[in-house]
Order: sequence, then C-alpha cells, then structure tokens
Amino acid sequence: MATHEIEYNGPDNPEPFDRGYNWSDDANEIFSDDDKRGNEAEHGPGFLGTPQGSTQEYIPWPGHPLGGKVIRLTERNCGCQ
Repeated sequence: MATHEIEYNGPDNPEPFDRGYNWSDDANEIFSDDDKRGNEAEHGPGFLGTPQGSTQEYIPWPGHPLGGKVIRLTERNCGCQ
C-alpha cells in the first residue's frame, strides 16, 4: 500500500483531496530527478505508481540527461483492486 509522505509535498500545496491541491507540486506523485537518473543508468524505461493511484512511465532520451518524457498511463485511482 502506498503512503503519502507530507515532507515531499510542496510547502504551499494543500493536502491531497483538499481544495487547491496540485499533484504536480507533490514529489510523492511525480518522477524525481533521482528516479529519472536511475532509469537512465539502467538504459530503459521506468514505471511509477503513486499514493493517489496514478501510474506513470519515464522514457529516457539517450544523451540528454533528465530530458526524457513522462507519460501518465492512468489518472487518479483507477478503481483497481
């Protein structure tokens, strides 16, 4: 089970499910630069499941550090069990 870690949320970003919450300001919900570097070092795509239930894929761009593309494969909680 995924856990939301408050210390990774942006300083002015409300808690998830509160009015004004922005997932892109919450490091629990996005690929970090360290995540991307790890995928680049392995020379392949990486996948991320987030506490809010989205699934993302990072596709590295060889020769362009941190220049790959993040694709959101699912949005919020898909209802999967």
